[in-house]
Amino acid sequence: MTDTIPPVKIRRATGLNIPRRKANAILRELANGRSVRSICREHKTSHHLVNALRINRAADYEKVRKQLRDEWATLAAVGTAELLSRLEGMDTRTLVAAAGVSAEKALMLEGTLQPTEMPKMEPAADAWNAFVAGLKAGQPAQGQ
Repeated sequence: MTDTIPPVKIRRATGLNIPRRKANAILRELANGRSVRSICREHKTSHHLVNALRINRAADYEKVRKQLRDEWATLAAVGTAELLSRLEGMDTRTLVAAAGVSAEKALMLEGTLQPTEMPKMEPAADAWNAFVAGLKAGQPAQGQ
């Protein structure tokens, strides 16, 4: 007699009866941070199936997350090396933003950093109106 744990069922879905290629595509999109709703629309599945798939194929999900983490870490390393070679002519803000985004994505996929929502920056009404007026008058934008 074997002691195997039965798969988790969410409603009637286990996620174990769909093709491996489709399952890996869904797991990759989950690891990338796409919403369950958008994944369901694209793959024509239920949210029950997507959630059950993440639970029942946890090893595959972790493998996909590790692969994505490694890809982002490589991109951060290559990007930083490329940015350093162009450092003299590069704007410092661009350099910091590009290196930071790649490193943050790799840390999030590793699980050591929780995703944060970026604050929305809205220009002051007067500055925005002046910008729009300048566009209408055909003047080049100034500042920022």
